[in-house]
Amino acid sequence: MKHVLTRALLMIFPLCAVAMLSGCARFGSDASLLRKGFTAPQIAAHRMDRARLARRPHRLMFDNDGCDALYFPAKLKPTKENFLSIRTTPLPKTQVDTLSYCTISSGFGLFTHNTKAGQVLDYDIGILKGRRNLTPDLIAQGTDTLQAAVEYCHKNDLECFWSMRMNDTHDGAHRPDKVYPLFPKLKNDHPEYLNGTFEKRPGHGSWTSVNYALPAVRDLAFQYIQEVCQNYDVDGVTLDFFRHMSYLKSVAWGGEASRREYRAITELMRRIRAMSEEVGMKRGRPILIAVRVPDSADYAKRTGLDIEAWMDEGLVDIMIGSGYFKLNPWSEWADLGKHHGVPMYAGLSESRVGGAGKRFNRQSTESYCARALRAWTAGLDGVYIFNVYNARSPFLKDVGDPAGLATLDKLYFATVRDGNPGSYLSDGRAFVTIPILTPTQPWDIINGASRALVLNIGDDVAAASAGGQRPTVTCHLQMRRPCDPANIDVSLNGAKLGVGTATDEWIDVSIPSTLLRKGDNTFDFGLNPNAKRPRKIEGWDMEYVCDHKLTGRKQAPWRRAFAGGKYEERIDDGALLLIDRDTGPHHWPHLMYPWHIQADDETVVEARAKVVRSSDPLGICLRISNGQSVEYITLESDRVGLRFAGISAPFITTDAFHTYRVRIKGQDIQVFADGKLLLDGTGLYRESAAKTRHWLDLLYGLRHWNQRHLYFGSASAEGTSESLWKFVRFRSDSRHEVLKDFVLKIDYPDAPTK
Repeated sequence: MKHVLTRALLMIFPLCAVAMLSGCARFGSDASLLRKGFTAPQIAAHRMDRARLARRPHRLMFDNDGCDALYFPAKLKPTKENFLSIRTTPLPKTQVDTLSYCTISSGFGLFTHNTKAGQVLDYDIGILKGRRNLTPDLIAQGTDTLQAAVEYCHKNDLECFWSMRMNDTHDGAHRPDKVYPLFPKLKNDHPEYLNGTFEKRPGHGSWTSVNYALPAVRDLAFQYIQEVCQNYDVDGVTLDFFRHMSYLKSVAWGGEASRREYRAITELMRRIRAMSEEVGMKRGRPILIAVRVPDSADYAKRTGLDIEAWMDEGLVDIMIGSGYFKLNPWSEWADLGKHHGVPMYAGLSESRVGGAGKRFNRQSTESYCARALRAWTAGLDGVYIFNVYNARSPFLKDVGDPAGLATLDKLYFATVRDGNPGSYLSDGRAFVTIPILTPTQPWDIINGASRALVLNIGDDVAAASAGGQRPTVTCHLQMRRPCDPANIDVSLNGAKLGVGTATDEWIDVSIPSTLLRKGDNTFDFGLNPNAKRPRKIEGWDMEYVCDHKLTGRKQAPWRRAFAGGKYEERIDDGALLLIDRDTGPHHWPHLMYPWHIQADDETVVEARAKVVRSSDPLGICLRISNGQSVEYITLESDRVGLRFAGISAPFITTDAFHTYRVRIKGQDIQVFADGKLLLDGTGLYRESAAKTRHWLDLLYGLRHWNQRHLYFGSASAEGTSESLWKFVRFRSDSRHEVLKDFVLKIDYPDAPTK
C-alpha cells in the first residue's frame, strides 16, 4: 500500500512528492534538476537510493590523512602500487568499509590530486629526511593520488570518499622571513582572504585561516568540491570542518557567528548538495555528503556551522562528531541524529594528551576498543577513524563489530582527547559537559570534599561473568607523586572499594565485577580523614634552583605560555637570566607553575632575584593566585609593591640578589625582603582570581590556570625588562593530593591474544 501511495504522489504531485521523499522543503534545486531534463520520479528515486546508501550498515570509515604521497619513502620505486601499499592495500583485511581519502588541502586549495581549480602540490616540501613527494610522479604516469585510491577501493569492494579539509591551517607556521612550504600561492596573492596577519593574529584559530564570510572564499571551496565530483568516481565527499575550526573573522577575533554569516555557509552547503545531485544523477549513482564537525550543535552554530539546519534541509547524509575535543556524551550525539533522521558517527582521533605515563596507552588497541564500544552502545551508526597513519593497526580488525568487541580487553580513560574548545570560540569551554581529567588538567583531592567522575562503560561485565568469562576489573589512579594508598578513599556507585596497592605514582584498586554497570558509573575520590601529610623535600613542596634551564621532561609542571618575540632565557653565572626586549602582544617571558594549594591554608613562596632593569611595574614580578585571590608582587628598581592591594615600599632591588618571601593565607598577604617585613597586606589579599579581566592570555596553556598558579618573570606586553633568578620555591599546609589520570581496565581471560 505504501508503494502504491508513493507512485500516486509522483504521478499527481511530482514536485511535492520529491520534496516529501527527500525530507527537504526547498524547491530551488528540484526546479533546477527538472530544467536540466530530469523527471520528478528520477529525482525521487535518486534521493531514495542516496538515503539507502547513507543508511546501509557501515563498520568503519578510515581517513588516511592524505600525506602518504607527500612523505613517500625516497628509497621506494615511485609506482602506484608502492604508493597504495603504504596506507590503502592493508584495508581489505580490516573491518574498514570506507576509505575517506584526503588529498591534503593544507592551507586551503593545495592538493595532491590533479586540480585546475586549486594548486597542485607537486614539489618536495623538505620537512622529513628520506621522504619525497610522489604527486608529480603519479600525474606523469597518467593517474594521481585520488584516482589511484578510488580505483583500488572499487576493485576491492570498498567505498571511497574524498576528504576536503575546509580550512586547514598547518600553514600557520608560515613567516614572511621564513616561508612554510605548505603555504599556498592563493594566500600570498590574496591576504585579504585571511582572518589575520602574521603581525596581527586573532585569539582563536590561526591567522592563516580563510574567512568564509567572503563570497570569493565560498566560491573557491565550492569549485574545489565540484571539480572532484565531476572528475572522479567517488562514492561521497567528506567535508572536514574540524580541520581546522576557524571559518569567520568575527569569531576568530572573539565574537560569534551572526545570522547572516551562518546562513551564508548554509547556502554554500545548498550549492554543494545541488551540484552533487546533478552530477550523481548524470552518472547514475549518488554522491553522499559527510561532514566532520563538533559534537555540539550550539557550539558549531556559534562558529558559523548551522548543522541542525543542514540536517533539516537534507543537505548532509552522514554527521561525524568530535575532533580535537569532545563536548558531550555520545548519547546526545545519537539523539540529535534520531531527531533529524540523519546517521551519526563517532569521530575517534588519536590522543594528544600531554604528560601521560607509559604504563597505560591511549593509542592502544584496548583503548580504541573501549572508545568504539562506548560509541556503539550509545546508539551511533558508525565509527570514523582520524589521524591514524598505520592502516595495519590491529584495532582496525576489531572496532567495527560491537558484538565482537563485547569480550575484548579494554582500557577506559576518563578523558582521551583534551583539546581546548576555547581555541576556536571565545567561550568554548562553556560547552563542555563531560569530565576532563588528564595529567595537564588534574583534579585536587582535598580534605573534607570528594570529587565525582562519571565514566560511561560499554561492557556488560555482569553478563560476561554469568556467561563464564569472569573478567578482572581494576581502576588505576595516577597521582602527582607516590602516595600511600590508604590516604585515598575510592567508591564506585556508592560502594566503598578496598585499599589499593601502590605502583610508583599509581594506585591500583580492584573492583568486584558485580559493582560495574553497563552505562554510566560514578567513581568518588576523597582524602582519608586520617591521611598523613605529604612528605616535604627539605621543607619545601617544590624548589627550582635556577642553575639550569627547564627543558624536556624536567620542565613539567612548569610552563611557558607566551609567544616568542625578542627575549632571552639563559644561565648567566649560576642564575637564570630573563630578558624581555619586545613590546608586542603576548611577549612576556616567564615561567608558570600550576599548583594545587587551597585558599584557607598557609602558603609560603620564596624567590631570590636581582633586578637589572624594568620599564614597567609588571616587567618583573611574581604572580600568585590560590583559586580565591590573585596578586602581583612587583619588583621595580627602587621599590616593591602589591598591585591590587595598592601598597608599596621603597627598596633597592638592583644592587644585589635579595630573597623575597611571600606569605598568603585567606585574605592576608605579607612580603618580606631578606627576612624583614616589607609589606603588610593583612586583609588586602582579596582581588578575585576568577575575574577574567585579570587573566593573562595564555597562548600555550589553559586559561583557568590563571586562577591557581605561581608565576615569575614578565607580565607586561608593553614593557621591557631584565632580571636574574637564583631560586623559586614554595611550601603549603594544604592537605591534598593531586589526581593526574584515571584508567579503568577490563581483562577478559578468554579474549583473543593480540
